Amino acid sequence: MTLSKAKSFIHTLINSDNIEQADIIVGLFTYNSGDRTKVPLVKSYEGLTQTYPNHKGLIVCCDANSSDDTKDVFLNSPSPIPRVYLSTPPGDNLKIHCLFNLLHFAKRLKAKAIVALDGDLASVKRTWIGRLAEPILSGNASLTVPFYHALKFDTPVTNLLAYPLFRALFGRRLRFPFDTDRAFSWELNDLFLSYDRWPESENYQAAEMTMNLLAIANKARICQSFMATPRVNWQNRPVDPSMCAFFQHITGTFFDFVEAYPELWLKHNRSRPTTVTGTNLVPVTISPRNISPPEIFLNEIKTITRQTSASWEKIFENKNDSLFQEIATASASDISVNTQHWSQIVYESALAYRRLDTTQRKTLLAGLTAVFLGRLLTWLREGKNLTNSQLEAQTEEEARIFEVEKKILVDQWSAR
Repeated sequence: MTLSKAKSFIHTLINSDNIEQADIIVGLFTYNSGDRTKVPLVKSYEGLTQTYPNHKGLIVCCDANSSDDTKDVFLNSPSPIPRVYLSTPPGDNLKIHCLFNLLHFAKRLKAKAIVALDGDLASVKRTWIGRLAEPILSGNASLTVPFYHALKFDTPVTNLLAYPLFRALFGRRLRFPFDTDRAFSWELNDLFLSYDRWPESENYQAAEMTMNLLAIANKARICQSFMATPRVNWQNRPVDPSMCAFFQHITGTFFDFVEAYPELWLKHNRSRPTTVTGTNLVPVTISPRNISPPEIFLNEIKTITRQTSASWEKIFENKNDSLFQEIATASASDISVNTQHWSQIVYESALAYRRLDTTQRKTLLAGLTAVFLGRLLTWLREGKNLTNSQLEAQTEEEARIFEVEKKILVDQWSAR
């Protein structure tokens, strides 16, 4: 994980209205978003004009050097709110550099609140601007992160890994620890700019988690805002094995963070709750994502275990071989990976990851994916007859077990 300072990567700056100051900046992150930019643009200016008519609002397109018509769509679409276009240099498509550009531009304009949204997000609502910005403007928080109305089985990687692991490692209960949608204060903006250990990666979730960690480490006030809408964009797919690549990205990011920030996670023995605002809102009804049949996941498990079995045994010296072999040979209905076993293997994998080279780490993450799919099949089967609220309670129990089993990582970290 390459670490760097948040320097500016502004190559193109179009500020036709010569804006020199803004109270609220909405940054839209784009890359070849084209016409998909129109919905976030419209919802942003609706949110600014209807919620904050007496504030100086600005919408900034933080573009990753798009090769399509994103710039023209953004600048030429009607908007009652001033706009600025920022772009990284040619060939620089890193989203984190777009974030750095937003941070620097927001400092230049002395913005009181900075809202960040994906520039191709289909489900964004005008109310999101106020829900994210208001805790900042009212002085009740320095960082607002989203709490989406997730559908049943909608976010398996978050439910089964990201939320419980982030909570256990870093001591704060952030239900969705890595999403672009957020707002932060000018004080945090300055803190982000002064930080010199940003993970410079194509995996933008690492940047989002870094923002959360900096806020936690500096005892900033954090709140979650209920968005009342699932996060749906043009890339949403059914719950199927295509999520395996995303799982490996997220897991690798977490393991990189374990290696990079032991001073943060070693000191947290238990987690603190984080306030959720707007819970009186009525969730929006939306069709759930389709879920592939169990046999599709089982076929993926068989393929992965066949390809990685020998390496898995070598990496773990047969310590976790029993469960690995069970999922490799069981039927879809017989696979059973409970939370305790799942959390233990995640922590053991984090310890192994530390001592492996790049190629071996890829093999480790691939093998762990098979176990994740086994946990996923178990979760889908056990939650079939549960309501959304019951499944959410189960997720909280999942996170509690991750906190208990964290001792595996803590006890063995220094010894290794």
